[in-house]
Amino acid sequence: MTAARRPASRPKMQGELVIDLHKVVRLVEGMKVRELAQCAGTTVEAVVSRVVIAGKLPGSLGLRGHCNPEPEVSKEPEVSKEPEVSEEPEPELGRFFGRATRREIKVIVDRWVLGRVLVACEWNITHAANRLEISRRRLRQRWAAVRRPAVGALMAKLASSEPVRGIPAGPSLAELLERRATHREIHRVVDRWVVGLMLAAEGSNVTQAAKNLGTTRRALRGIRDSKVEGS
Repeated sequence: MTAARRPASRPKMQGELVIDLHKVVRLVEGMKVRELAQCAGTTVEAVVSRVVIAGKLPGSLGLRGHCNPEPEVSKEPEVSKEPEVSEEPEPELGRFFGRATRREIKVIVDRWVLGRVLVACEWNITHAANRLEISRRRLRQRWAAVRRPAVGALMAKLASSEPVRGIPAGPSLAELLERRATHREIHRVVDRWVVGLMLAAEGSNVTQAAKNLGTTRRALRGIRDSKVEGS
């Protein structure tokens, strides 16, 4: 028995892509699609339209009326929300002078600054990273580092200590954020402040000042020289 001749199908436009449904049907007829269509009580064309084309082509190029929209995938938070960290009071940097290394001070600064910016940006890591002018990866890494319990314990210990006599309060992190200072600019201001005070306290002795701050002579000189150039 001669198979009934199918009417020629018109190519269907999908954006800039042309789909000839009849040709696609002929390609998949040898894949037992016909048996599947008979069991489902439908036609091969319907199987091709719903399963093959709709399943393989992007959603924007699917056949009209046949391509189901992709299910929405819930996005997990990109950073961990910790209100108890982000709502901590602003650290008084003057209390840390002579009691914390340069690295410890930088970590404490990041803990407060990143927390405030993330809250202001409603925990949107992209907006927070753009605000601070750092990469999203860098922001994630720093936020994970400053949330460690050891950092919180150090911050609480230094905050409860008595102010050092003759030492100014130090730069205000809140004011720097209000002035839209970037992450790099904030650390530069803090570095210049602590290095300048330490050099003054040690009579410009670079070796001793670097030892007190737990940093290298080279790093200290770089901060000192940048202060001179920027003044």
